[in-house]
Amino acid sequence: MPRRASLLRSLGLAALVCMLPLGAVAQAADTVTLTTPYPAVVADPGGSVRFSIAIDADRAGTVALEATGAPTGWTTSFRGGGSLVSAAYVDGSKPATVDLEVKVPSDATAGPAHLAVRATQRGGGSATLPLEVRVSDTSSGGVTLEAQYPTLKGPSGATYRFDLTLSNQTSQQQTFALQASGPTGWTVDARPTSSTQAATAVVDAGSTTQVQVSADAPADATAGSFAIAVEAVGGPEVARADLTVEIVGSYTLDVTTPDGRLNADVTAGSASPVTFEVRNTGSAPLAGVAMSATPPQGWKVTFDPALIEAIAPSDSATVTAEVTAADDAIAGDYVLTVAAKSDQASGQADIRTTVQTSPLWGFVGIAAIALVLVGLFLVFQRFGRR
Repeated sequence: MPRRASLLRSLGLAALVCMLPLGAVAQAADTVTLTTPYPAVVADPGGSVRFSIAIDADRAGTVALEATGAPTGWTTSFRGGGSLVSAAYVDGSKPATVDLEVKVPSDATAGPAHLAVRATQRGGGSATLPLEVRVSDTSSGGVTLEAQYPTLKGPSGATYRFDLTLSNQTSQQQTFALQASGPTGWTVDARPTSSTQAATAVVDAGSTTQVQVSADAPADATAGSFAIAVEAVGGPEVARADLTVEIVGSYTLDVTTPDGRLNADVTAGSASPVTFEVRNTGSAPLAGVAMSATPPQGWKVTFDPALIEAIAPSDSATVTAEVTAADDAIAGDYVLTVAAKSDQASGQADIRTTVQTSPLWGFVGIAAIALVLVGLFLVFQRFGRR
């Protein structure tokens, strides 16, 4: 009977050991134990995974570690305390922890791959921990970078902001370096929306994050389409988004004189010609530029031409203004405002206008003085003899 009871206890212990989760715990008959919370993980071709492994033993000592059974082309390494290790020391009171890093080649076939960790304590026991790495089918996942509005339109000299979504549908958390490039003379930058100071984005497996791209167009950018490329690089995974900015040109007008002097001389009571230049200082053509003036009260200003049909970028048109000061205008300086306006832009210039009296009034004055002198002479002639 005692012998039969002993046999039944042995069989029961063996059945209990067989009921333990395969790969979650591996314990030698005497002292060494290996455990991991996740004995089966998923990886992408060209990616890597880590198993966190706890090593325990009944007595203190050094436990040598070895990874076995990895498929051809796969690489394995143990890491602990920030270094590559090949053994761990256990003191018998608490487990030691190491990470097994497994790198999967980019040409790995989709499906499960099996390997194991072998732990051996000098002068003691040993244990083996089975592990599984399932290589995913990347045709249904991967990394994508998509813009909500990939094309923006506006004038030169403006800042354009694109909102993008970075999606990580791989089986591993990825850290992505964000890179952006644009045409010569443009300032282009890509940052995570949550942090304008960060240059990288960390995205969990199966998650997304937002990325904002800003593009500063130069003030002299000509009208046309400009391409901007954005990349998110995370290890072997690269996502790209192609963006476009359509510059419609800038619209600015400048009113000046041919020599740049903003002053003119006019004569009271008569028309005086003043020449102006209307310059298109923008990067887009202007059409239907109308001329107008704000003269002092009683003055009259007419333009030739009064309407400029079109002015090309960096070009100018010459306009002659006939300025007629009021007949009773007193000699001195006056301000005459001349403006040019189209549907897209406007500009103006203040002209200091100096009024001179008409020479006719000089002659009238001289004639009046002469009449007075003649009159005095006649008076003296008549009454001087008495």
